[in-house]
Amino acid sequence: MNVPAGSGFEYRHNAEHYEAQSRLGHLMAYYAWTLDLFGDTFEGPAADAGAGSGHFSALLARHVQPLLLLEGGEDNLATLRERFAGDDAVTVEDSDLTDCEAQLRRHGIRSIFTLDVLEHLPDDVAALKQ
Repeated sequence: MNVPAGSGFEYRHNAEHYEAQSRLGHLMAYYAWTLDLFGDTFEGPAADAGAGSGHFSALLARHVQPLLLLEGGEDNLATLRERFAGDDAVTVEDSDLTDCEAQLRRHGIRSIFTLDVLEHLPDDVAALKQ
């Protein structure tokens, strides 16, 4: 999917974004702190919408299952599939977050987490209403 100019950024084939996602792996204390902000009661099935390279997802998977990882960047999808291969509690799916309601319903998602994603969507309010 190509996002129209001025409405977000091209995430599908974006090497610069993928490289930035890879560097975020050094911020595990930040991800742990963020997870703590959510409290200790999580309701599954849950989704990480815009899972990126899976740094936060790896922590989240220890607290709620099953976990659906939604991501649209092809390089990030490959990383997520490799990172969570063999973990039956985690499902990785290609997703356009501006149109993912059917995916969320199909998996019976009860909790949705998203970090550093909404600001990249052309209409974050419409995405949240799903």
